[in-house]
This record gives sequence, structure tokens and C-alpha cells, in this order.
Amino acid sequence: RKCFDGNYLPSHDEIHHSRTWAYARKLINSLSSSTLFSLKKIENVALAAFLHDTGMSVTLEKDHGKAGRILAERFISLHNLSVEYFAEALKAIEHHDDKEYTKYTEKTTPNFQSVLQILSLADDMDALGYVGVFRYYEIYLLRGISMYNLPAEVIRNLNKRYGYMAPWLEDLPGWEKILKRRFEIIHGFY
Repeated sequence: RKCFDGNYLPSHDEIHHSRTWAYARKLINSLSSSTLFSLKKIENVALAAFLHDTGMSVTLEKDHGKAGRILAERFISLHNLSVEYFAEALKAIEHHDDKEYTKYTEKTTPNFQSVLQILSLADDMDALGYVGVFRYYEIYLLRGISMYNLPAEVIRNLNKRYGYMAPWLEDLPGWEKILKRRFEIIHGFY
């Protein structure tokens, strides 16, 4: 993915989007025994996963989701798809970048029917482990965070992400262990 300044942004390219979709699919599969997902819901999650960081081609700011929504609306229009049908995906793309976790109304009651919730969790999962080491390093440096302040900023954000994800996933078999191991990898690095 090329940024607005012409630089390539490997931490948020199509491979990141593909990994995000893979995590979202795993979440949906883990939940499918207790929650019914309609084809529409799955298609909304897929579109959101594959387009959620396209706004980074316009801006590297934390609120790149707004630009991403505009680009996703163009994509939908270009392919003669229905904006109404993909309304949840568009909302998720626009709001997925709240990594301060202030916009989530579902925070205390898990709502895995929310495209935004599934996308946010899947995107956060991709920020952990060895991949996360690189993703944080690249984007934080591009956002002007100094090398000196980078570890503290990563740890602050990482703790928020992990603290938010862990309660949502603790009832899903196997997820808590994987999540904790991947958190420890990146936390130990920084």
C-alpha cells in the first residue's frame, strides 16, 4: 500500500488485511456454535477486513478510518454494490481505529454480532506477536514518535489493546492462551 506521500507501508498492506480477515474468520468459526452469522454479516466482516486500513493511503493519523470509509464507499459504488447492504462494514471501517477504546458501546457486554467488534478484535490480534513488533515500529516512527519514546508508547497502547481483548476472548476455547503468548512476545521485545 502506498501512502499519500508515495512511501510504501508494509505494516498495513494487503497482507495485513488478509491476516485480519483470517483472524475474523477464526473468530466467526469459534463463535458459530453459539451464534448464527448470516451471509450478509460475514460479507460485511470480509469487506471491512479487506478495506479497513485503506485510509492510510490518505493519512497516517489515528483517525484514518474516516478516509477509509470514503474509499470503501467509492469501491462499493465502482462495483455496483449496495451501500445499504454494506452499512455495517462502512461503520466498522470508519470507527475501527479507536485504539483508545472510547467509542465502543458494547465494551461491557460482548456483542459478537457487531461487525465493528469482530473487525476491531481481528485487527488487534494482528498487532500482537512478531508481526506486531514491526507494525508498531513502522507506524509509530512514521507518526513522528521518537525512538526514545517508542517503547513506552507501544507498551501503553499494547496494554490497552490486550486489556480490552482478553475479556472478550476468555470464554472461547484456546484463544486466551494464544493471545497471551503473542502479547508476551511483543511486550518482551519493547
